[in-house]
Amino acid sequence: MRSLCLTGFLLALSSLSALTQQPFLSPHQWAALRDESSGAAPYENLRYLTSLHRVPATKEFDQVAQFVLQRAREYGLADVHSEQFPIDGTRTYGLMRSYLGWTVEAASLWEVRPRHVLLADWSTDPIRLADYSHNGELETAPNRH
Repeated sequence: MRSLCLTGFLLALSSLSALTQQPFLSPHQWAALRDESSGAAPYENLRYLTSLHRVPATKEFDQVAQFVLQRAREYGLADVHSEQFPIDGTRTYGLMRSYLGWTVEAASLWEVRPRHVLLADWSTDPIRLADYSHNGELETAPNRH
């Protein structure tokens, strides 16, 4: 009786082992999942999005919204759209006051002494510009206390 139970247990164990050896997904399903979950597409999306200064109520913010809408449609979402809201700096949406429009034509930051070096430029690295900053030209000297 003991050998019959042991034989039954081993038979059950071997059939269970055979089931666990089978892949959960077919090779075709696995390849499709692997291809869709590649980091390449999210990386390229992120690279593009971070190249734009995504401040609300700006041209670049609208570019980002259009990019996200386009990608959502490419990924198979059918009913996607963006919402537009008036911006005047006084209306509130929830607990937040609406933004004012802000347009940057050009901006740069230079070190003038001891060397003349470009530290930041809107055209190549817009993220360095302070949001909603104003026009100005300023030269300062180091504090020598």
